[in-house]
Amino acid sequence: MAAQPTRVSMKIVPGKRVSIGGMERETAALVDSIFGLRAPTAGVIEVDGHDVRDLSLGALRSRIALVRGAEVFPGCVLDNLRAANSSLTAEEAWEALTRVGLAATVRSLPEGLQTPILRDGSPLSRTEVIALTIARALAGKPSLLILDRTLDRIDPRAAARIADSLSAGLESALLIVSEDSSVQARMDRHIEISEPISQEGEAA
Repeated sequence: MAAQPTRVSMKIVPGKRVSIGGMERETAALVDSIFGLRAPTAGVIEVDGHDVRDLSLGALRSRIALVRGAEVFPGCVLDNLRAANSSLTAEEAWEALTRVGLAATVRSLPEGLQTPILRDGSPLSRTEVIALTIARALAGKPSLLILDRTLDRIDPRAAARIADSLSAGLESALLIVSEDSSVQARMDRHIEISEPISQEGEAA
């Protein structure tokens, strides 16, 4: 008889922080299901009270932001932030940068928000490019922000700083997939996945 999948149940409300670790295949499948990249194989996933299977991809993308790695677009810092929100003001841009601990770095650049960003992310470091990518996700004002092993790609001390900055005045629900124990310890709840799962959850 085939083993029954482990049931994972979670509810993430605005301002709450949850981390998930464990089997990469299972955590990736769970994130894909939440983000609408695949249909849940079992259970129910709801966002803002709606089953993800009943939402269009457009409606789902307007509620959820997913960051899996560094990504920059041709243009300046502000252009990169506005890629997620074309009506973003300069004040809102600084707020998003502050939320990821990047505001001081951008203010130190000769052209500030208007500083051009090259394809390799220069003049920003790799860690700063990841922070900018997260800031862009925040600029879209999602109900749920998901960082899928994003912080595991950078120095643990930098990852902890970003996790702390994100937690300050958090309005969105936050789901971080990470194996970093320091990041996990900063969350309100941690879920460890060690077996195949069925999904059931809600983000408001």
